[in-house]
Amino acid sequence: MLKTRALTALVLLALFLSALFYLPAAGFVALAAVATAGAASEWGRLCGLKALASRAVALLVGAGVALIASYNPADLGIRLIQCVGVFWLLVAPLWLVFKWPMKGPIKGLASVLLGAVLI
Repeated sequence: MLKTRALTALVLLALFLSALFYLPAAGFVALAAVATAGAASEWGRLCGLKALASRAVALLVGAGVALIASYNPADLGIRLIQCVGVFWLLVAPLWLVFKWPMKGPIKGLASVLLGAVLI
């Protein structure tokens, strides 16, 4: 099992590095958008969304990644990294310490938004 996972990781690393260095910028953005959409679809299914809703979330997240990547001011990447850093350094530890539950009518929406931040 470990051997299979290690082999898969090596193949994926080779594919990622090839795409990173040999694809044009638009091609890499498209690849990143498709990969992110796949992750968003899986996250939607884990959140209990139906297949159609999960695909809609995947489409929105993939389109969002493509839109953000095509909008290319110099400091956009820095701002995104700062937002993600704030989430992981401030919000995530507080969430774990206080064990904030996601329940009630906003559970599905909160789960989907959390997935968008994490992905």
